[in-house]
Amino acid sequence: MARKAQRRSGWLDPCPSEVPTEPRIGPDLQDRLGRQLRAMYDQMRSEPMPERILDLLRRLDQTEPKPPH
Repeated sequence: MARKAQRRSGWLDPCPSEVPTEPRIGPDLQDRLGRQLRAMYDQMRSEPMPERILDLLRRLDQTEPKPPH
C-alpha cells in the first residue's frame, strides 16, 4: 500500500508496464497548454537581454578563430 502511494506521488520510478504509451490528456488540453507555453516563452524573448550576456556576445564576436595549420 505504501509503495502504491509513493509511486503515485512520484517518489519511485514507474514500472515499464505502468508507463502510458499514449498521452493522458486530450488534444484540446494539449493545444491549450501549447498556446500558454508559447505565450510565456514569447514574453521572455521580448524581455531585454542582461548587459553581461550582451557584453559576452560582443567579446565573442570580436575574437576570430585561428586558422588551422
